[in-house]
Amino acid sequence: MRMVLGNVRIVGEQGIFDGDIAIEDEKISSVSVPGGLQRKKGWQDLQGKLVLPGLVDPHCHFRDPNPLEEEDFATGTMSAAAGGITTILEQPVDTPPTIDKRTLQLKKESIKDKAYVDYGLWGGIVPGNRDHLIDLHQEGVFAFKGFLCSSDPVYPMIDDGELLLAMQALQELDKIVALHCENQKIIEIYQNRLEQETSPAYVAHSLSRPEIAELEAIQRAALFAKSAGVRLHVLHLSIPAGAGAIKRFREQYPLITLETCPHYLFLDQSIMETKGPYAMCNPPLRSRDQVDELWQYIFDGTIDCIVSDHSPYTLRDKEKGWKDIRKAPPGINGLQLGLSVMITEGVKKRGLSLSRLVHLMSTGPAKLFG
Repeated sequence: MRMVLGNVRIVGEQGIFDGDIAIEDEKISSVSVPGGLQRKKGWQDLQGKLVLPGLVDPHCHFRDPNPLEEEDFATGTMSAAAGGITTILEQPVDTPPTIDKRTLQLKKESIKDKAYVDYGLWGGIVPGNRDHLIDLHQEGVFAFKGFLCSSDPVYPMIDDGELLLAMQALQELDKIVALHCENQKIIEIYQNRLEQETSPAYVAHSLSRPEIAELEAIQRAALFAKSAGVRLHVLHLSIPAGAGAIKRFREQYPLITLETCPHYLFLDQSIMETKGPYAMCNPPLRSRDQVDELWQYIFDGTIDCIVSDHSPYTLRDKEKGWKDIRKAPPGINGLQLGLSVMITEGVKKRGLSLSRLVHLMSTGPAKLFG
């Protein structure tokens, strides 16, 4: 089947230019100057509309093989397609998590024939699975994720010693190690202290995961990555201080990349006053001043990509947080709305170029993750 998108403005990471685009068998077969393609069957005159490449989101959570009531590969990839995302890399936090060859095969079997967009899979780094990393690599996972703080019971955090050994193993495989960077001991101390106070729920959640918990973990991860010689990717950065620290650290060790999310660039912690558990995420939303400062690291190129960290839960589970914020699962659904939010907040409000946005949400993550 042939389709020609005629008279369009094509947005690439190097700029915007006019042209025609021919598509055959689900692939772009040619791009020409305006009028360069004959007006045959399949021609559509788009009258100067903008055409962006499909977005690549390397950080989203679906729930195959379980719990499917939260999100499965079909609904998740439909949401991606509706948001302009044509490739996703799905992270391994489900039940059971993708931490060895058996669980990876279970995942593949569960999602076959469900996807509406192209996809790849992550592997997990957890205590005790270092011997399985080679198997996961050989089975085609794109990168590996670990937690420096407590997460789901089936996906425990990894301690420093095991993390360093895993990094050394993955350096030999030339794989990216991506980390959720928050210091668990700092979180525990602040959470225990807040249990004695009567702060509003949204204040309590933000205060229980302070900036220093994220900043320390980011710098520790960078130090370990340099020691192991591995490529490090810092997940869902929420604090400008973390971006500044990595910008300085890259002067001695450049193999570190950063991502952030639309919710950290658009929302601030005050939204929890009205949205409560629906705006709860880890790391938490920060102050408006920090949101504005984080944008500086978008414009200067320190932050490499913008991703959704799409993390769905049921209404039933989220609603538990109205009575006790600690009982609500952390996660924001951003897959379908991320591009719209970034055009509104970034392009229209802050002057981010569309070409730069294409780099941050499409070509940048595509190159980073291969």
